[in-house]
Amino acid sequence: MNTDAPLISIFLLGPPKVEIDGHLKTVPRRQVRALLYYLASQSEAVAREQLHFLFWPDHAESEARRKLSIVLSHLRRTFDPVPLIMTRSDSVKLESECYVSDLQEFHHQLELAADDAISPLENAIALYRGQFLEGFSLPDCPEYENWLTHQRRNLEREYLHTLMRLVTILKERQDYNAASQLAQTYLAVDELSEQVHRILIELYIEMDERNRAQQQFEQCAKILERELGVRPLPETRMALDRALASDPTPISSEVIRDDTTTIPGDRLPLIGRDEQLHTLIEEFAHTSSGEGSFVLITGEAGIGKSYLARTFIQEHASDAAVFSGECYPGEQQPPYQPILDALHPAIKHFLNQGSDIPEWAISLRPFFPELQRKLPPQNDNEDRVLDTTVGSWFDVFVQAFLLLRNTPHPVVLHLEDLQWADTATLSFLVYLTRHLKTTPMLVLGCFRSEETESLGTLRESLSRSGRFHELQLGGFDAHTAYSFLQVASGKAKFDPGIANRLQDISGGNPFFLLELLRSQEIERIEDPSFDWDIAELPDTIVQALDTRLKRLTPRAHQILETCAVLSKDLQFDLIRRIAGRSEMETIDGLDELQRMQILNEQAGVYRFYHGVMRTAVYQGMSTWRRRLLHKRTGL
Repeated sequence: MNTDAPLISIFLLGPPKVEIDGHLKTVPRRQVRALLYYLASQSEAVAREQLHFLFWPDHAESEARRKLSIVLSHLRRTFDPVPLIMTRSDSVKLESECYVSDLQEFHHQLELAADDAISPLENAIALYRGQFLEGFSLPDCPEYENWLTHQRRNLEREYLHTLMRLVTILKERQDYNAASQLAQTYLAVDELSEQVHRILIELYIEMDERNRAQQQFEQCAKILERELGVRPLPETRMALDRALASDPTPISSEVIRDDTTTIPGDRLPLIGRDEQLHTLIEEFAHTSSGEGSFVLITGEAGIGKSYLARTFIQEHASDAAVFSGECYPGEQQPPYQPILDALHPAIKHFLNQGSDIPEWAISLRPFFPELQRKLPPQNDNEDRVLDTTVGSWFDVFVQAFLLLRNTPHPVVLHLEDLQWADTATLSFLVYLTRHLKTTPMLVLGCFRSEETESLGTLRESLSRSGRFHELQLGGFDAHTAYSFLQVASGKAKFDPGIANRLQDISGGNPFFLLELLRSQEIERIEDPSFDWDIAELPDTIVQALDTRLKRLTPRAHQILETCAVLSKDLQFDLIRRIAGRSEMETIDGLDELQRMQILNEQAGVYRFYHGVMRTAVYQGMSTWRRRLLHKRTGL
């Protein structure tokens, strides 16, 4: 390799461009640029067969080989004499010493930030100029377009996750101004993230800017109402209430109304969950005798896990000391975050009372800035308290829950989205299960059943403890769905035919049922010829499904699109042939789709759990890709 050769810079994040020694380089032919961008995004050599399928999936193998050779020749001539392209009989790659790319550097900076160093995270954020290959497309290549869509989603998710990491770090270091600016940057990309709106409200509270906190809440409420037809969660309102505690200016009635939607979604009575509610009541009664219990409420997103838990807490645990925490997606969230969030309001209340701070509370100093501000600077005499082992931390957490309760009644620890719990939180919960026999605490955890692998160790520990119940929530059957729709619509009589169609397309998922009802498609559903393939699904459903789809591997997503086109008769050999995958690739993809509870299999035939999933996947495909798959199926 000639070290004096000019260096090629390939920019993939944002509008793509190529530079040689800082000067813009024009790459003729869109397909040549597409190949260059694809190779530059790969860390390893790419199999020729993969490139054949990516660019010419409907051509014979010999024709695809010929076309690839032509495109590679154009690419070589464009960068001659730099030996950018390295080819073998079975693979192609870019010579790593000849080029650099912003995408490579983006991932390199994230690797450097493993210990939450701020500088690499800031560098990664600065490199993200916009969407991956923003403005570039290859309309005649549906497989390439499909890959492009996945890359854009995944990289945007990495970017947002990086922003969230940096916001969290800066918030912990009390650099609230910088954290708030990054939170605003996040919302510029994803304005529907209520979690980030809530964080921004909390940051404004810390900055003693109550007016900005209220304005942020109002903005959040308006966006959620306009885009989703829903109101902010109670947790968001609670965040604002803390800001207004010393300045109780009322919230604008134009923003928060009791009649936000025509369907009384969050005011519905609990329907179809009598047995599960009875179990919760029994476990709580048992906890009142001094022996704790752990109840996991499992089910897919939208099935009503949180609604069941909150209904129980509001109606049957009024005398308990309730602590609530929530887990968030992302591997870099701070340790014990949901546990600390659950303790935080009680810690603040405790400090506001002006009581002497006991030793166990001093031990929590590293986790709560309020304690650091209230306590004198640490001295050598505190080493015994602060030099704690992990087991000691766990003891302190349990003691804090029991001593911070403002009632002699049991503690209810309510944790949402345990599938995203960090390792430290899961370790604490495993520890807690071993001490429930002597701890008057009902731990109520909700998690999504499509992600059960993340809770393997916890479930094993719970099973051995003997104080464990798992409540699995499934979709409503036809009778329960009818009752639910009858109450939700406010109609004394609801058309059974429409109820059956809604139950069928939703799989009985209460959230999907409610959103389909809100979508005002009822009159159209009455028509027997109504076709869900052309119906416009509510944005709320599309967003919920898209969250699950983003976690699929590209291989599983491609097989899922094949299934969406086939719709029925989803048998293995047919799926494999139409998808163009090998036998093992098809098996792995279908296994992943079953594990994620998108498809289920009975007697060798695969079916969608929900018709809305099939519709969302089908409508999310490009026109060219749908045409290609329909052509392969002959449909």
